Amino acid sequence: MEQFEDIYRQFHSKVLSYVLSRVRPPEEAEDVCSAIFEKVLRGLDDYDADKGAVSTWVYRIAHNTVLDHLKARRPTAELDDGLASEERIDDDLLRGESLSALAAALERLDDEERDVIVLRFYEGCTLREVSERMGMPYRTVVRREQAALSRLRFLLKPYF
Repeated sequence: MEQFEDIYRQFHSKVLSYVLSRVRPPEEAEDVCSAIFEKVLRGLDDYDADKGAVSTWVYRIAHNTVLDHLKARRPTAELDDGLASEERIDDDLLRGESLSALAAALERLDDEERDVIVLRFYEGCTLREVSERMGMPYRTVVRREQAALSRLRFLLKPYF
């Protein structure tokens, strides 16, 4: 336990700073930081100093935990299973209501593009907020939005 306390004292503020740079709001970042140190405590017996420094091990746990958290938070569109075809959108489906056509077109986007569209137009987030929530650089979010809108225009053009 003394070894964990030393690790905690040495790395807590650095790990928390890292998490705060990736996760908002701060309360959520603190929860993620706590989860990181729980993993450190549970994994302490398995830590092998011959494989790398303690700092490397702790930061790898931090990085992976933050990524897992961001992936879990990533919004996903819950669409009818019948709309999830990867090959092509069923013509009969697209002749139906516009929302069904939109749902089918959204399913054709890759996950990140779809998430950007959902955050921007369903949840009303700004591009900066989307960047923070998805843990992506701002310019990447802008490119994803442009690509997604272009693809949606192409997919929906014949139907509207």
